[in-house]
Amino acid sequence: PPPPPPPPPPPPPWPPTPKPPPAVPRDAPQRPPPPPDPPSPPPIKVDCVAMPEVYARIAAEQIRAYMAGQGLPTPPNPGVEVNRLGLMELHRYNMSLTSLELGEITLTGCSYAGRGRSRLEAWTGVIPDRPLVADGVSIKERYLPDSIRLEVRGIRWTSTMRYHVQELGIPLGGGEATFSGKGRLWFDDISLRPQDIAAGRGGAGGPIGCGGTLRLTSLHFTGYWQGMEGMYLGDGIQRPDTVGFACDGFESAVANPFASGWQWVGPGVRPPGLRDKVVSYMRDVCGSFTSLEQVWDRCMFLKAWAPAAMATVKGKWSRTKAKLHTVMSRSAD
Repeated sequence: PPPPPPPPPPPPPWPPTPKPPPAVPRDAPQRPPPPPDPPSPPPIKVDCVAMPEVYARIAAEQIRAYMAGQGLPTPPNPGVEVNRLGLMELHRYNMSLTSLELGEITLTGCSYAGRGRSRLEAWTGVIPDRPLVADGVSIKERYLPDSIRLEVRGIRWTSTMRYHVQELGIPLGGGEATFSGKGRLWFDDISLRPQDIAAGRGGAGGPIGCGGTLRLTSLHFTGYWQGMEGMYLGDGIQRPDTVGFACDGFESAVANPFASGWQWVGPGVRPPGLRDKVVSYMRDVCGSFTSLEQVWDRCMFLKAWAPAAMATVKGKWSRTKAKLHTVMSRSAD
């Protein structure tokens, strides 16, 4: 008879023992670190209220001191900008601001949800949410905002520049332009917090807002382009982007669909607009916080307080005298 079959092999242990992973050489490339967490959303602006009159006086004093340091008229800027209209090129240069008038200045303070409290707020515990009796606005919202919105109304200015026109590289002529304008400008989300000032950003983490309603009111060309003023005034096809030029130093909006828009060709770099100047100004003025500002954790423009307080007192006294004069006049009648 045939021999019996061999016995079956013993069953493997359950569960099977996993094999150890192969050893990784020390010089092998390491696994890249996990990606960082997504950035937290920007803080939400929750409360915006008009700031006291003395704060507007402080802003006016700061602007007055800044303009006094600039000097008018400003030196002509030799940088050239070119605007192409088909085969024709317009060149402008030597632009200078010759006069500037500012009207009413208003300030609005805004607070953000989730922003850290200053040492003063932490010590007192009542500043963030205790309302004032007059209008239900908290002391923090009224006097310790995170950012401000500044609006300047009644702006009037006059400027001059040189220009020349050429076609296919052949000079056609040139001359000088004198123009005036008026309107208002606003700057939004100017942060008072030291971290934002150092980083050159607004209170919400983005750039400072800038806009307005500036427009040309008069324009006069001498030389070759004389008689073309109507294209630049009102709704003319060549009307300039005055708000863009004021905010950013260049005209970003082009009204004429057949024009290239003004392009900087130098020499040098394009001068900055007011948006960048506000950022630089805040760094210069608020770069070194005083001990008091460190407690507040906000830039408070302390050097302008005394002149602003005097201007506020004078303004109130002038209004009081005017009211007294009105009352006395009525009594005499």
